[in-house]
Amino acid sequence: MHFENLDEYISKGRYYFFQADFDSALYYTDLGQSLAIDGNDMLTFHRLRNLEGYIHAIKGNYDSAFMIHIEVLQVAEKNDLDSLWAETMFYLGNTKLALSNLEDAEGYFSESLKYLKELESPDPFYICSALNGLAQVNMMLGNVSVAGELLSEARSLLESAGSYPGLLATNYWISSDLLITQGQYNPALRQLLTADALIQQSGEELIIPAVYCSIAEINGKLNKKDKADEYFRIALQKSQENQQLQWKLKVYDAMFDYYYDLRDFEETTEVLLNISNLKKQLALDQKRLTISNIENDVERKFESLRAEMLESQLAREKRSNQIQKLWIFLAVLILTYFLGFVIVFRRITRQKNETRNVLESKNAEIRDRNELIEETQNRLIRSEKMAILGRLSAGIAHELNNPFGAIKSNVELIHHIQYRELEKWAEIADLIDKETFNSLLNLTRIALTTQENTLSTKEERKLKRRIGKFFEEVAIENKDEVIEIFTDLKVVDDLNRFTLIYSHDRNIDLLDLALYVVNRSQSTNTAMIALSKAEKILSSFRMYSYKRGWANMQTLNVSESINTMLLLQRNQLKGIEVIKKEKGDLHVNGIPDELSQVWSNLLSNASFAMKKSGTLEINMTGSTDEVVVEFEDTGGGIHVADKENVFEPFFTTKSETEGNGLGLDISRYIILKHNGKIDWENTSKGAKFTVTLPKHIDEGSLNAGLDEQ
Repeated sequence: MHFENLDEYISKGRYYFFQADFDSALYYTDLGQSLAIDGNDMLTFHRLRNLEGYIHAIKGNYDSAFMIHIEVLQVAEKNDLDSLWAETMFYLGNTKLALSNLEDAEGYFSESLKYLKELESPDPFYICSALNGLAQVNMMLGNVSVAGELLSEARSLLESAGSYPGLLATNYWISSDLLITQGQYNPALRQLLTADALIQQSGEELIIPAVYCSIAEINGKLNKKDKADEYFRIALQKSQENQQLQWKLKVYDAMFDYYYDLRDFEETTEVLLNISNLKKQLALDQKRLTISNIENDVERKFESLRAEMLESQLAREKRSNQIQKLWIFLAVLILTYFLGFVIVFRRITRQKNETRNVLESKNAEIRDRNELIEETQNRLIRSEKMAILGRLSAGIAHELNNPFGAIKSNVELIHHIQYRELEKWAEIADLIDKETFNSLLNLTRIALTTQENTLSTKEERKLKRRIGKFFEEVAIENKDEVIEIFTDLKVVDDLNRFTLIYSHDRNIDLLDLALYVVNRSQSTNTAMIALSKAEKILSSFRMYSYKRGWANMQTLNVSESINTMLLLQRNQLKGIEVIKKEKGDLHVNGIPDELSQVWSNLLSNASFAMKKSGTLEINMTGSTDEVVVEFEDTGGGIHVADKENVFEPFFTTKSETEGNGLGLDISRYIILKHNGKIDWENTSKGAKFTVTLPKHIDEGSLNAGLDEQ
């Protein structure tokens, strides 16, 4: 099916998305993208890309969804596509919400709403979806009143629009969760039944597992076991039919809590087995949860294998000695013991073959486990990289607001000044002679030169007194206004040169012309400074986010790499004094993106430790063979009880929304991969992390540090 308007592909994809027919939804998004490329309609192409990412997120493929939305966000920022940028921020918020990263989700939803409401004709689908998402985040954070207001606003928009029944059903479902947390089970049940009616009316089944799961939970709380069992079963069936494995897992979790509270251990055991089987389908989560066990298991087996190899070697040496003695003995008694010799020899040969086969099997098992560990580590690095990039994107957007606001306000001021300046010239063009005109030009040139000097309030009052003293002996009209304008122009020396101007009957108009030129120059300079600041921020962001080819090493300056991360994390480091010290040549050979990830993790940890108030000292020292970088903070240090777990994966002192405990483990992995080392120690004020990198390393020697471990 081909549509005349590409927007219809978005509507069709969205329709099948709410029908939970993800294959059909992907079909229309793919077809629409191809036609959009043929028609050079890049806006529609990237809107369809966003919808494709949304489908991936619902199916649980969060890495693919996040990468798609980040690529679209970069295109929107580069081409100033405000509507696309706002829509993409909503999709990112939805992905972060699915991952329970509430802080980032709240930031994305809030930014999306802010820009959507500023658009001339925004799509109500995105506004209502963002309001629903932000309400869900606030509800999970305990902000019940805020969540209720957001849900009411979204419902009013949806009811006035008269469409999007799926979104309205979602609104009722979230509202029911809000009522459940307040113990209002019957009103919550009415909300859910309304949502179910909307779903049945529209045929949109996307959230039907969620609705039926909530209905089952309420019936359980109302001691209606039959109803609870029935709705749990339907929720499982629908999530299976719609291939929503993540929701199926959530339904099982709810069933586990329900049956456990009833002390129905037979049902609880069955649900637990189903949860275990379902989690096996979610490969990435399972790998992340078992990394530590795999490493320990491989290490134990490696030690066991090494012991077996040593025992085998000793046995072979012993057998070799026995064989030598046997040959001497057989040389004397060859005829008598020939048959016994053949039997012993065959037995020894068979044992050697069996030992060799066992060793080869053990080696193959170790290689497979090492490949699995390396693959999992690489995926975690990419996942952490995308999380950092998301945080940096929000920080950069915040940082760019100030310079762009300064540019906008000063350009508007320039426009206003030029308009007024033209009016003034039109008024007095025929009223001044050439000599007065030249005097006005001279005054303007001097005033433009003096604007480079910034005066304090005290200095400005002193300047005004000097000018006022000169005009005490001058008989002119508008004396106070003349003094004010000369003070603004910062012209004080030899004022007799400008007698023709301040004695003129239109003196204020003439002086205003000079002041307009000066103000226009000041506004232009301010706008240029703001542009320069924005350019530096964007340049640093491009240096970090647009590099590709992680496997390609190059020579890089450690100081420049750290400077880039300091600029990108400027918002996160607010309130922290950063002191940098450099000594020697700081160039190393390495992978820029991976080393930037190390600096980002260390800066983020230091900021968290100091609660955005303290001093971070970064010392960089280059010698002939290596570069040493020290990050020393004033955050109080690491607790003694935690010292053995600092580099352990998934160990963290942060909350679930602030970190996952992988930052330092991944940083250690990257440094070891570069044949370097990373250590830490507590100081009198806080903690100090020390990174040592060799200057010379080629691709052939990558991972040597990991092999040694």
